[in-house]
Amino acid sequence: MQIINKKMKRFMALVLFLAVLSSNISSLSVYGAENEKNHKEYSSEDVLSAAKKALEYEKTSIGDKNKLIDDDIVMSVTDSLTDWLCFGAGRFGYETDNYEKYIDTLKTYVSGKYKKDGTLSDSEATAWHTISLTALSLGSDPTSFGVDEKGDAINLIADGVYNRSKTVSLGNQGTNAYSWGLITLDSMCFKVPEDASDTRESIITSILSRQVLSDGGFGLSSINDSSDIDITAMVCQALAPYYNSEEEYSYKNYNDQKEYKKSVRQVVDEALEFLSKKQFEDGGYGYGDSESSESAAQVIVALTSLGIDLNSDERFIKNECTVLDALMKYQQKDGGFAHANKEEDQSGSGGESNYLATGQAVYALNSYYRFCNGYRRLYDFRQEESEDLKEKIKEEISLIDGLEDDSSKEDIKNAFDKYKEIEESERSYVNNYKKLADLMEKNGVKNDSEYLSKAYEINHKAEGYIPDSYIKGTNTQFIIIILGILILLAIAAFVAVRIRSKRISDLNAV
Repeated sequence: MQIINKKMKRFMALVLFLAVLSSNISSLSVYGAENEKNHKEYSSEDVLSAAKKALEYEKTSIGDKNKLIDDDIVMSVTDSLTDWLCFGAGRFGYETDNYEKYIDTLKTYVSGKYKKDGTLSDSEATAWHTISLTALSLGSDPTSFGVDEKGDAINLIADGVYNRSKTVSLGNQGTNAYSWGLITLDSMCFKVPEDASDTRESIITSILSRQVLSDGGFGLSSINDSSDIDITAMVCQALAPYYNSEEEYSYKNYNDQKEYKKSVRQVVDEALEFLSKKQFEDGGYGYGDSESSESAAQVIVALTSLGIDLNSDERFIKNECTVLDALMKYQQKDGGFAHANKEEDQSGSGGESNYLATGQAVYALNSYYRFCNGYRRLYDFRQEESEDLKEKIKEEISLIDGLEDDSSKEDIKNAFDKYKEIEESERSYVNNYKKLADLMEKNGVKNDSEYLSKAYEINHKAEGYIPDSYIKGTNTQFIIIILGILILLAIAAFVAVRIRSKRISDLNAV
């Protein structure tokens, strides 16, 4: 007994030490390493920790602490906020036992709307887009999602995107609907039929024509509108797959009614310049002088979708602070994210976790995590790239990085030839292609790369890909807990051996 007591005292002391250490490291993992400028270095594990806390907040704030998608959420499928919650959970591979039930209920809702009204919405195309992206994030196929009054399968992609204008113009909601329509269409590289009312090219052209010429940004409507941070960021997200395309689009701008011919890259670069100029000194974004976490979240998704490293690109660092710094300051003690902090919000609700703000923060953190770890973009639901493809893209990026202004035509052409060896639908992941294109133009090297708008015409139907759950990640606290368990087992085994030895010794003495 004396041996057991001594061992137990040592074990309890070890457990206490581990608990204190775990608590300290856990608090560090959320807030990162801070400097005097309020800039913090966030690792992938920090981002996962913050996202997990946010999802835990959403879980506990809704009702059932044991499930993220509980019965109340399942019965709230008509609320787009719950769709975005499920979208964020699905893209993180967050483990929950109600994905199928949510999808089944969502299909029932869609079928009911079609049977009753013949449509999801008379005016909002984004109703189709939100449900399509949610369906994909939970592993379902939006091209066959419920049945209409005739018993035919409902194709959300057709009805909400490329055939939307057969009933109501896709642009009825302005730039927003065009952007989300394109995001939805490209989410699984859906093929557009020849008799469609809209094509990828027509949607892209419609977006470009709505640019605010005075500053390069985009607004919600089309005529005489001022640029908006969130809408501009969403446009960049939608156009990201086409940034490396050399295709030029001819269009009449809605504001000055003049003809223009530009590539997606030209327009996106102008939009990025607008976003850079509008960034606040603490790295944040908002409307006017008012910051918001939602604006920061949308810019994070935009930059990471374009392959821009927000930690190193000087255009998006102000006073040594990044937009990720700005977003993280809105995370509250309960894990949720506020729309605004107390000192920034005149409504009195600042500093309180907000359901909408938390949802957008979760998928922004997901987008950042994906960028840092070589996964596909947030809205690219295809299977993750193979290791061979990842290596080929990585080698091409390195090859382009090695080019200089005085590089030979041979070296430049060699880099371009290697670029063309990458499958067309994957070339947008070469995030420094612009440098290569500029060097080719400067040195007279012919650029005959294929237009990417054709490269995404792949699938007639497709289920979304749910990644393996990485939100639990290998974090330090988890390792410490496992280590503690192993130590406990080792001590228990050691004590058992000592007791057995003592008993044998006592028997021998007798």
